[in-house]
Amino acid sequence: MPAQRVGMPLLVAAVVVVSSGSSILLALLPGLTRGLELSETTGSLVIAVAAVAYGLGAPLWGRRSERAGRVPTLSTGLLGYGFLTALFAAAMVAGFGGLLTGLPLIVLLIATRAVGGLFGGAVPSTAQAYLVDVSDESERAAAVALMGIAGGLGLLVGPAVGGAMGALNLTAPLWVSAVVALTLAALVRRRLPEPSRERSVTGPSATLLWRDPRPRLALGLVFATFVANAIVVTTVGFLVQDRLDLTDEAAALRTGAVLFALGAGLIAVQVAVVRRLDLTPRALVAIGLPVGAAGIALQIPAQALAVFLASGFIVGSGLGMAVSGATAAATLAVGRDDQGALGGFTVLVQTAGFALGPPFGAALYENDAWLPLAVAIGVTLLTGAVAALALPPRTSTADPPGSPS
Repeated sequence: MPAQRVGMPLLVAAVVVVSSGSSILLALLPGLTRGLELSETTGSLVIAVAAVAYGLGAPLWGRRSERAGRVPTLSTGLLGYGFLTALFAAAMVAGFGGLLTGLPLIVLLIATRAVGGLFGGAVPSTAQAYLVDVSDESERAAAVALMGIAGGLGLLVGPAVGGAMGALNLTAPLWVSAVVALTLAALVRRRLPEPSRERSVTGPSATLLWRDPRPRLALGLVFATFVANAIVVTTVGFLVQDRLDLTDEAAALRTGAVLFALGAGLIAVQVAVVRRLDLTPRALVAIGLPVGAAGIALQIPAQALAVFLASGFIVGSGLGMAVSGATAAATLAVGRDDQGALGGFTVLVQTAGFALGPPFGAALYENDAWLPLAVAIGVTLLTGAVAALALPPRTSTADPPGSPS
């Protein structure tokens, strides 16, 4: 379809630039917090508030796109995200230059990230809705999967850009991210055609509520896995800097490399395992989480960058497998008509886990460097045990959503 040929590159680029924003900041986190003389906990709050706003904003923007249109909503999200990212970079410059310090600086950093996250939430939800609009049922799974691949690419691009450019200047990758987002906002507005939508707004899809017991266990597994992942990715930068005795700029480069390895593991397991092997959701979670725990355990004695890189790849592989399995289990627990509502709940659960993990992990790290690792290992192993015991054993990820197990 013409809309698909024009739209897919722009939609993928939009999701990549927004999803890479958090991973860019993770690579810069040690230099940001210590260069601005913030505590680890305060620095982690900058990430957490953006995650909360991102998750809360996504369903709201999705509903807005039904009324105002996909293209205006997507371009507005990119425009707001780019502008707020530039403001955040400017606040960092002011902090490094001593023009802004203490509580005013902290408030400005948190506020710009929170509002930027709110606007950023418009991008993945609207992009996925756009792809659903322009695809028929036979293309639907591939279209929606494209957004997952774009998010994974963001995990790869963010650390690479953040680490490499952050080694030269800590604010440079943020300025680049802002410029790319603003450019994409203009291109989306001018080049992306508005899709036609003739879908029923009635039916049972709105009946799926939080108290519905069917997907509760699977969503709980998604939440726990995201908590463990957030603890690891938030504290690894501090661990790398302290263990390897690095400057802020050198820490940004090496932390970016570790996060890149994590993203590479996430993409690799999707391609080589999740899409190729007919494993059940229970098997994916029960195997993936112990693998992730083993990767986290590598960081406990790590004193070399190579060990941290290996750990990142293994953690990304294991936790990526587990998230895929838990998400598949959730979709298989409800009928076809409830998939849209379930998707919104899944995004909220993921962002809730990522919001809780950073401040919790940073607070543990301030007490002892091994504590966040021990907690993350405990969470992954316990969650894997629950999945092995409680998830249904028969349903395959190849089965259609809502099919009987």
